[in-house]
This record gives sequence, structure tokens and C-alpha cells, in this order.
Amino acid sequence: MRDSELRAARAQLMHGLAMQLWGYRSRGWAGRLWKQWHDWAIRSRPGPMKKVARTIRRYWQGVISAATSSLTNALEERLNARIQWIKKMVCGYRNRARFRTVIYFHLGGLNLFTDSSPFRTKS
Repeated sequence: MRDSELRAARAQLMHGLAMQLWGYRSRGWAGRLWKQWHDWAIRSRPGPMKKVARTIRRYWQGVISAATSSLTNALEERLNARIQWIKKMVCGYRNRARFRTVIYFHLGGLNLFTDSSPFRTKS
């Protein structure tokens, strides 16, 4: 498939190989294999793959760091999704200070119902 004349087939193969390059522990191995992938993508015909290869070259240290670490931005994405949900539910605010206050209120992790609350109910 690597020598295929179909541009879509080669682009799909490049995409599949790039997906396999994540999860290395050694920066040396990751760097060598990403370099091989980059060189192949630059020499390829599909223009979008060349653009991706140039972007990877521009952010080379970050790509290698991401490929060799198990860190993700999942927590930040979750927090951002919750903020967007709050924004959608309230349909806007007069100013940024009020919006910030509501975000702190909903996402601040405060326990409003502590044991020392003066408002106790009979159970």
C-alpha cells in the first residue's frame, strides 16, 4: 500500500502510521520514528499531509514530548465543557465579573451543606 498510486490510500496509510507513533517511552526512539514519518510525508504527493508534516516540524519539541508522556488535557477539556454548559444555561451575563462569579460558584468545589449548617431539618 505504501507504493500505491492512489493518493487517498497513501494518505490513509500515513495517518495510520502516525497514530502508532504515540506512546513511546524513549525520546530517542520517538524522535527517530517521527523523523522518518516526517520525511516520508514531506516527499509524498498529498498536499494536506505535507501541511501536517510542516506543522509537526514547527512544533517538534512539543510533539515529541506529547508522544513520550502519558499526560493529556482531559481535565481542562472537561472543565471547559462545564463552563460552556453554564454559559448556555444562563443565556449571557451583563459583564465578565458576574460570569466569573457564577463559574466559581458552580465549579469551585464548595460544600454549601456542611454539618455545622444552622439550617437543619428534622429527619
